[in-house]
Amino acid sequence: MGLVDTQGGKYKSSVTTSFLAIDNAPSIENAINDLRAILSRDGAVEHLVYHSSKLGVRPSVDPYIRLTYPATWIKRYLTRGFIDVDPVVREGFSRALPFDWTELTLISESELEFFQDSVQHGVGTAGISIPVQSRYGHRGLFSLSSRLSQDEWEEWWRPRIAELSEIGHHLHKRALERVLAPDIGQLPPRAIECLEWMSRGKTMAETAMILGITDNTVRAYLRTARSKLGTSNTMQATTLAIELGLIRPSERG
Repeated sequence: MGLVDTQGGKYKSSVTTSFLAIDNAPSIENAINDLRAILSRDGAVEHLVYHSSKLGVRPSVDPYIRLTYPATWIKRYLTRGFIDVDPVVREGFSRALPFDWTELTLISESELEFFQDSVQHGVGTAGISIPVQSRYGHRGLFSLSSRLSQDEWEEWWRPRIAELSEIGHHLHKRALERVLAPDIGQLPPRAIECLEWMSRGKTMAETAMILGITDNTVRAYLRTARSKLGTSNTMQATTLAIELGLIRPSERG
């Protein structure tokens, strides 16, 4: 399942090679740079961006971004607060499927100016973004930009979108494990069940009766959940669990 160039076999990289680069890199920043070296071998890809946040729901709250853009553009992006007008980020955290940047509808003059500014600072004239999501609902965005013409760019990425999506999801998984939420995956299922029933308005005694365990056991599971989610009380823990996708909002009641 390699990423092979159908126009002459110039592109020799593979999903396996990309996975190894991600797994072996000492940091997500190193992983992004290594991926760029792999994916740009035929000159199609110019830059890569991985974007998530501590909660993985609202991209501008405690953002976590690793990218290969020029330092001048990164500084400009941060100092001018472009995250609040970046249509790629806006759409990327609300969509489920990969999208070409030509699909974006610019809803303000500031968004149009942002895109023009980004091209002038070496971002590339074309691009795609791949929304990624963990099994707990934590969202992120993996983007690739290019200097190719739009027709050439689409000819490059469309046959490869399945493989590129795999790479993006693997990068997201590693970012969660290493940086964003190292303890969430270790949250016991019983702790999640306790949070779920508490979010529905049940008391500890009622939760214990429903689950067939003691009040003290419920209390211990909730203490574990608070600790691993980094919250100071159960209400904060249930709210964060909902935002992370551990508990569905519709299950509250």
